[in-house]
Amino acid sequence: MEESVKNENAVEEIKFEEPKGVCEKSTSLVKDYFTEDGSGKIKELANLFGQSESELKKEFGVFKAKKVYKKLNYFIDTKRLLNADIIDSLNVATKYGFYGVTVYPTALPLAVGLLSGGSVKVRTIIDYPCGESSFKTLKCAIKSAIKDGANELLLCLSSYSVRNEDGKELLKKVKKLVKRAKATPLSIMLDTAILSRAEIENAIKTLLSVGVNSFALTDSSGELDKNLSVEFSQTFSGKTSIECFDKIKCVEVAISTLLGGVNMLTTANCQELVLDFSKKINACEVEECQALDKCDKE
Repeated sequence: MEESVKNENAVEEIKFEEPKGVCEKSTSLVKDYFTEDGSGKIKELANLFGQSESELKKEFGVFKAKKVYKKLNYFIDTKRLLNADIIDSLNVATKYGFYGVTVYPTALPLAVGLLSGGSVKVRTIIDYPCGESSFKTLKCAIKSAIKDGANELLLCLSSYSVRNEDGKELLKKVKKLVKRAKATPLSIMLDTAILSRAEIENAIKTLLSVGVNSFALTDSSGELDKNLSVEFSQTFSGKTSIECFDKIKCVEVAISTLLGGVNMLTTANCQELVLDFSKKINACEVEECQALDKCDKE
């Protein structure tokens, strides 16, 4: 049984599939991933526990789904939301056991007040989306975020600085910002819509030495190329974490990207992804579908 559970949990060992067009595939990648049993243990375990194979596969599916939820970071775009809506979203993150939430500095005190002491990390995003604030402003923002209780920080790095500043000067600035963050993990966001592949790779290589926690890739002009994220995650595997910050709506794309080696998915569509997970794992109709709740039986 231990071998079976280990195989069910080995997300990183499964070959990456091309995300583009995967939502149109007739065979659901999600259903295959969560129910496939290459070990032949499902039938034996079903007999042992007095369950049907379908019931046991569903239990394994729920178990693995919760592992995927731990790789989701819920971006709560609070610009148009009232506090009641923000609180509802924060409760969703707790209910499903997401890794964390990402909020603007203005919503940080509310998020910390509600999630403090729980397992969901609270991260604030600084200088989003352009990253063009002054160095002095960034230092003040980091200090304020830490004071307000942020567990982690996500800093949008100026694309202008990456493209035009001397590498040593950029390194010097980011090193000071990491130092200002102290023990609070600081991640750097890079915009793939503006920066070339070579520029992104050079920036990551340059900043690896100063204590940056991870790198988040986004695309300010539209949809992020998940294959690019997978490529960077494989290039820097074991050296740093690569995160996708994108409007991910398709569960198949989410799974494919994670299987490719990307460490975290940050999206405003986390709740929709969870409901789609449940629908496809349980193979039920939309109106009959029950979301996979964190409190469900393991």
